[in-house]
Amino acid sequence: MYVAPLVIYLVLCVLVGYRGRETRLGSFGCFLASVIFTPVLVFVVLLLTEPPRFLSQK
Repeated sequence: MYVAPLVIYLVLCVLVGYRGRETRLGSFGCFLASVIFTPVLVFVVLLLTEPPRFLSQK
């Protein structure tokens, strides 16, 4: 009964960790931050703090 929401939460944390693999925190740091806070909050922070794509294609 409580297993499904926990699995969904952990899968979202893993996805956020994967998304943050190129950041200063790294994959594990983003995963840990998303476990402590929420995956949605960390994902929004990742989106707001990443450099624009046209600047990173140098």
